[in-house]
Amino acid sequence: MWPGQYKMTSEQAEPKTNSALSERRDEVAAPIDFAVRAKLSFPVVGIGASAGGVDALRSFFAAAPAMSGIAYVVIQHLSPDHGSLMAEILGRCTSMQVHQIEDGMRLEPDHVYVIRPGYTVTLEGPILRLGAPVERRGHRRPVDDFFRSLAREQKEGAIAVVLSGTGTNGTAGAQAIKAAGGLCIAQNPKSADFPGMPQSLIYAGYADQVLNVEDIPPLLLRYVQHPYLQLDPAGRARAAQELAQSQRELQDIIATVRARAKHDFTPYRTPTLLRRIQRRMGLAGVTTLQDYGSYLKDKTGEAEALANDLMINVTGFFRDSAVWEALREAVVRPMVEQRTSDDPIRAWVCACASGEEPYSLAMLIAEETERARKEMDVKIFATDTADKSLAFARAGVYPGGIEGDVSRERLDKFFEKNEHTYRIKKALRDQVVFAPQNLLSDPPFSRDRGSAEANLSKRTLSREFFEDFCGRLRFRERRTPVGCVPVRSSGPRFRPGAGSNHAATRVAGDPRSVRSHERRAQSLE
Repeated sequence: MWPGQYKMTSEQAEPKTNSALSERRDEVAAPIDFAVRAKLSFPVVGIGASAGGVDALRSFFAAAPAMSGIAYVVIQHLSPDHGSLMAEILGRCTSMQVHQIEDGMRLEPDHVYVIRPGYTVTLEGPILRLGAPVERRGHRRPVDDFFRSLAREQKEGAIAVVLSGTGTNGTAGAQAIKAAGGLCIAQNPKSADFPGMPQSLIYAGYADQVLNVEDIPPLLLRYVQHPYLQLDPAGRARAAQELAQSQRELQDIIATVRARAKHDFTPYRTPTLLRRIQRRMGLAGVTTLQDYGSYLKDKTGEAEALANDLMINVTGFFRDSAVWEALREAVVRPMVEQRTSDDPIRAWVCACASGEEPYSLAMLIAEETERARKEMDVKIFATDTADKSLAFARAGVYPGGIEGDVSRERLDKFFEKNEHTYRIKKALRDQVVFAPQNLLSDPPFSRDRGSAEANLSKRTLSREFFEDFCGRLRFRERRTPVGCVPVRSSGPRFRPGAGSNHAATRVAGDPRSVRSHERRAQSLE
């Protein structure tokens, strides 16, 4: 899993002469689809804790082997007014070297690094960086800060552990780790002195495993030492080839997920499927696809867990900010300006996950209607296949770490602040209707006005299907039957809209109409 073990050399990347090939004929380069983007050649585990965290950390490191090859970074919410004995305390629980972090300190495997009180910590390559003292900037989210940097640097190699603590610190950072394909583990809230932090991670749906503290280090060791996650370049390539050749086992796994989780991943590219399956195999401790297929059938909830991993139900407020600004300038503002106050606006956000994107769209429309001094009836339909994500979205409650994504002005205007969370204000919540829908089997809405946010994996849909899907979106503008489907800046199948380097693609309204689409839209109105 770690790049130093299978990073392509310059000789592998460049064309070979016959003599060079003969000298290296036994070495096979790993396919690019199986490349891991983590910057460090060893696993890094970020551990977040707060109240009650000392006892949990003692138990954790008492159970952690000294020679695992893992670097541990402990981020605890400590008062800036007092020194900390945490490094000394943990040094009594493990034979690993324990350091209090200094700015510029270099990570090494089999070492433990503990946050300095009054500072935030981020990771830049192998270097730990101390941020500005918290008393100068009033910062309260040190775990989120580190987890976000860990996700940025280690991508799918990022591992987060959330232990005892109050509040929601760590949940927003764990969201970034999940989005990058990393691993998140929560302490069992029943075993935590203060269950708030691990419970928040579980409630948000980001916990891959929920375990008692002493059971977490053995799982981490099994995970990082899994044969498909820790190989040299030639071995990694051979493993990829062996897995790719196991088509029957792979199809059996897909069939089991289809039967139990009601999701069909047949159209997914094989490398994408295999990466996620390998991840689940590492957690389960099985080493062959055949064994994992049996585990999948025997283990309650594993099919749903694999389906969730494949769908990656992770998003954020105003994610890809340039796309949102392009949407505001090219679509929302002109749409509001061209309408009268009694002309309603309807929009559809598909694959809405936990609701951040439909609420972001609602905020944009609210800002533009206020700027135009108009009061308009706004209704946003938001759909997804995951019932758990829809329930989370309907509640409209998000962890405190969203301050990194949402401006202070928007937080004050559109959210109610509780002790550790933010909740979307009722006026905005009432504008969004959440409903289950599978785009592959259910027809899309045909009467929505305005814009539709396409946050689904284009790889799950054939080009022909998606082109037909876009054509069937009928946006009934008063003057021009044109809508806008903003999509990610990546993705070769879509043309960027005018005035933006990102994809804000206009789709002409198709005159075709499907009665079932009309009935579905009416049923949600």
